[in-house]
Amino acid sequence: VAALASAWAPMLTLVAGHYAHPLHWKYVQPFAGGAGFVVMQAAGWMLHASTLCAFLVSFMNFDRALLAPPGAALVLGAAAATAQLTLNVSIDRFRATTQETLAHGEKNSALSALSGMLVGAAVALSALADRTLSISLGKRAAPALVISACGCLGLAALTTHAVHGPLVRKHYAPWMPFRGGPRFVLLHACAWTLVGVLCDVLLAVGPTSVAYVKGGPLAMCSVGGVANAALMSSLDYFDGSQQVKASMETPSSLVVARLFILCALIGYYTPVFPDEWIMGTGAPAAYVTATLLAHAAPVLAHVGASRNIAHYRLFMVGEGGSTFVITQGCGWMMYAFSLLFSGATVVTKNTALGTFASPLAVISAGVLVASVSLFEHTQDESEEQPRELWHVKCAASAFDDLDAAAEDLYVLRETAKTPASRALLRAAAQA
Repeated sequence: VAALASAWAPMLTLVAGHYAHPLHWKYVQPFAGGAGFVVMQAAGWMLHASTLCAFLVSFMNFDRALLAPPGAALVLGAAAATAQLTLNVSIDRFRATTQETLAHGEKNSALSALSGMLVGAAVALSALADRTLSISLGKRAAPALVISACGCLGLAALTTHAVHGPLVRKHYAPWMPFRGGPRFVLLHACAWTLVGVLCDVLLAVGPTSVAYVKGGPLAMCSVGGVANAALMSSLDYFDGSQQVKASMETPSSLVVARLFILCALIGYYTPVFPDEWIMGTGAPAAYVTATLLAHAAPVLAHVGASRNIAHYRLFMVGEGGSTFVITQGCGWMMYAFSLLFSGATVVTKNTALGTFASPLAVISAGVLVASVSLFEHTQDESEEQPRELWHVKCAASAFDDLDAAAEDLYVLRETAKTPASRALLRAAAQA
């Protein structure tokens, strides 16, 4: 009965808000309603979700739940009541503001507080899982707490990068490689590198092993906290005044290539989790499938881009911009090694070589498909139109001030130095 009441009561808050603010209230209104309303709603719904999960775990392990320490049910009930009280009080803090009021200004306090609360929740969960502290809940609960902490860290990073940035910074996009200014790029590189290291450790070692290492959960949470702090501080250094590359329609072949990489990643990491796959029954087939998809994705993206993107060719040495050239060079080098290891595995039947082929194929495919978006066409001097000689004949008496006319002519000559300016002046002369 307590669980049903806890699940149903917050839903009544939505109905109460509709009656309290009939003109501006919406059942789904992300990051609207004012900073105080957003923070209280986030805290209330997070606490509500936690109590529901606790009730669900208790129902699934009812025999063990009966052996819980005295007062555990009272704590759950108090947490559910606190969540309901927070959601009810937040109705009075509702303000009729829209998402547009957050755009292109200073960092929003509600979104910053939401990311901070998620990181704080991750710290609390890691402290409960770490064996070095006296508040640890034990070995059985440690893996679930570690996974929950990682989820909170991931949600905090997603909130900052995919929601907070585009709302408060003009020209901010979730995918903008090497744009935004040097400090912004450096902070993002450090942050996502730490996130990648954290993901690699969790995938390679597993949350269970991390939870059983003394100090492991807190160390993991510290790395995630530093990464989130770097993402949050990078918003202050974002420079959107740089020229943004013109958007172009994504070729269908590039979309299919990205889908291939996604399937390859799923097939490559699927054998990591189930115990029966790790023993070798399903892993070889998954690795072979992932390798084949990864080998096909770059070829499909490269050929499709050459047919759909202007000035993009199958064979172009040193063209497309420095970032594109460097990325393509690294990607094709790793792709060649993955083909070499794959061929050697097929010929020699040595499965040890296959352990190098699959990761190289997946990584190189991701780099090559992503590099297509970095292509930039730079016009060479040889491609420029030959300069046209403009012959103008007029009498000197037509000018009231010869010095002013000479100055205007000098400005016109300086303006016509770039190919774009000459093309514009040529079009004006023809008109």
